[in-house]
Amino acid sequence: MPRSCRLTAAPDLAAAARACARETTPLQTKLEVMAGQIGAFGLAAALFSLIAMAGQFSWAEFAVAGRPWSWDLLPRYLHFVITAITIVARPGRSAPSCHRRITARASRQTA
Repeated sequence: MPRSCRLTAAPDLAAAARACARETTPLQTKLEVMAGQIGAFGLAAALFSLIAMAGQFSWAEFAVAGRPWSWDLLPRYLHFVITAITIVARPGRSAPSCHRRITARASRQTA
């Protein structure tokens, strides 16, 4: 427990508990960094997948088969975008803020 989180006096108990709830631990910091890296990797994978799928389809349709552009092909490209969006992992800022809201709600209920 960090030194600033030591609960010494009973009258200051609620204030000390609120101060402790706002501090982040080294583990939380490491997890936030790791979540950000996972999110960046997910975004890179999604972009690579989108480029690969659209490129392969475009090459097969336009270069190899020699077909002209048609608006009937738009749903195929939309499918590639939807597939890429499902791959994306959001960087890890939502989990700690959720944890802070839950901790704040718990400290209000006990105070």
